[in-house]
Amino acid sequence: PTKREIQMAGQLVDSLQGRFEPEAFEDRYRERVLELIETKASGREPELPELEEQQNETDLAAALEASLGASKRKR
Repeated sequence: PTKREIQMAGQLVDSLQGRFEPEAFEDRYRERVLELIETKASGREPELPELEEQQNETDLAAALEASLGASKRKR
C-alpha cells in the first residue's frame, strides 16, 4: 500500500473507534444454524436463500475515501 492509503486507513480506523457494547449485537448466524438443525431434526428440508453475485471493490483508495467522506458527513 502507498503512504496515502495507509494514512487514509488510519483515519478510517480512528473515525470508527468507539466503546464496544456486545449487547447491541445479536448472533443471527447462531440463530440461523439452530433453525437449520431443528428443521433437519424434524425431517423437513430447509429453505435455502438464493445466492447473490458479489461485486469486488478493487480500488482500496477509492473505497477508503468514500468511507471517510461518509463518516465526515455524519458528524
